[in-house]
Formats: sequence, structure tokens, C-alpha cells
Amino acid sequence: MKKPNNEPLLVSRDEAGRLLSLSPRSIDYLISEGRVAARRLGGRVLLEMKEVVRVASADLDRIRPASPTIKGKVNHA
Repeated sequence: MKKPNNEPLLVSRDEAGRLLSLSPRSIDYLISEGRVAARRLGGRVLLEMKEVVRVASADLDRIRPASPTIKGKVNHA
């Protein structure tokens, strides 16, 4: 039997920023440009951990658009 992975499936913009050494605003820009997939859950914007890993292993200037994305700007609460 496989041991369960304790890695979260979804992370907040702030957590993604910490993991990638980027500001939450930089994460917002990547989302609004369609270069990082994100989803809304309630009032929160969340990124899949696999998306964070994809960005971490890529050159930011060469990140291809991902789908699905949140269209438009992400408002700060």
C-alpha cells in the first residue's frame, strides 16, 4: 500500500509566492496573463501544487499559458 502524501493539493497565492520567492502581486500577474492556472473557491484564489512545481521548474519568461485560468484581474481582499 502506498503511503499518503501530506503535500497539499491547493495553495493560496501567498503560499505559492513564498514557495516561488515571488510576491502575491507577481502571482496575480502570472494568473491574469494566463501563464499560471488558478481557481476560485469561495472568495479565495488557489493554485494547484502541480502548477507551482511547473512554474518552479520553468524560466518565468518561457512559461506557457496554462488552462484553466481565471480571466481578468484578481482583486486583493
